[in-house]
Amino acid sequence: MLLYIKFETLSFISKIYAGLSLFSILWFTYSYNIYLKCNPNKLKNINNSKFDFCKRLDYENVSLLYSILGSVIYCPIRIFTLSCATFFVLLVLLILKLIGIIFPWVRELLLYNNAHILVVKFVGVFTLRLLGITNVNHYIFEKVKCDDNRQVKYSCVNSDCPPKGDDIITIVSNHISILDISFFMRYVSCGFVAQKEIRENYILGTVADIIGCIYVDRSCMETRSKARHLIQDKQIRRLNLVNSGCAPINTSVNVYGTRNLNIQIKSSRHFDSPEKTPLVIFPEGTTTNGSDIIPFKLGAFETLTPITPVVLSYTYSAYSPAFDIIPFWVLICLLLCNYGEITLSAYWLPQMHASPSETNDEPTKDFADQVRELMSRVLRKDRECIEESKRQLYNKRGVIRKREGGFDIFIDEHRKNGCSTTGSLRLKQEYIRMLL
Repeated sequence: MLLYIKFETLSFISKIYAGLSLFSILWFTYSYNIYLKCNPNKLKNINNSKFDFCKRLDYENVSLLYSILGSVIYCPIRIFTLSCATFFVLLVLLILKLIGIIFPWVRELLLYNNAHILVVKFVGVFTLRLLGITNVNHYIFEKVKCDDNRQVKYSCVNSDCPPKGDDIITIVSNHISILDISFFMRYVSCGFVAQKEIRENYILGTVADIIGCIYVDRSCMETRSKARHLIQDKQIRRLNLVNSGCAPINTSVNVYGTRNLNIQIKSSRHFDSPEKTPLVIFPEGTTTNGSDIIPFKLGAFETLTPITPVVLSYTYSAYSPAFDIIPFWVLICLLLCNYGEITLSAYWLPQMHASPSETNDEPTKDFADQVRELMSRVLRKDRECIEESKRQLYNKRGVIRKREGGFDIFIDEHRKNGCSTTGSLRLKQEYIRMLL
């Protein structure tokens, strides 16, 4: 009898695995076909340098044979694991929600909020591992010297963990992949500016509400304006909270029209104060392939509150995690079938402040350009280190090793922003139409 039960169990598991494998192969076939259509070599006879920021860069790394094996072996296991984790997260969120409904006073307890934060961190850790992130490296920059010519030196050192976020007002980061969000959920548990469609998904919407996301509908000018004001309001409230133990901040004045706002947009369902967590903003307005940083939108800089820049960079031995021009479900399929390793490097730059100047007519733009200039310098230096590693530091599996030493960069504060890279969502959409 016991042998029969074991046989039936193995038979049931085999049928599930066979079904998931068949689904994975069909999904991969469809996704890989679209992936091939996005090869930039199709347009090699056209001068398309303005699209460099969103071209796929991983075609030389990919093996079709290993990808097929990945769709048969890795993808079914990852889909099953994802299904189990989704059920677990749904169950926990449902229990927490029922507790909050039955005992409303529990919502004010720190333990209740911490339980939600643990769910957020679990989602971040799980998605990073599931979608192929094998290593996360943190590098912390410090402003170490400023000479008479205002030549500023920033020194980078390795760190086992990110810096403490108690004094962070707003994080500004380049945007490469959907994994960027998982990274910040794991290490900061902060809110984002998210598309309104996120809120319609129960799991993603609940998690987004927990961390205080602000929703925006790009097609509606009114909601975009309200979201912008809500971002500004949250930045100032967060600034007040951070500085409450140091010096009083005058919040009665109207800073770029951000105070005393009456905005009917709910930013957080579980936190009683949205300023409890910092806000992460991707000012590029779209995702890139990580080769450079495209011009910033100015919404994150309008209040001139302190900004903490973070530069993200991915190295990979097979598929790139960049959400550049391929559709979302194609990228998810490729990452689930991915047989290679992906390393995420995060460069935590020192907090930056807007330069005080009575003669500056465009303080917001100058502040944004100043932040982008520093981030671009860091990313270019990272690219140089990666190219050097490709020549010297490959290990047996072809994955770039972690850099043991840091590096220094210099910024001339007299010099205007030298970033000439172009890029926007409109250009990306134009490039997609040309390819497909």
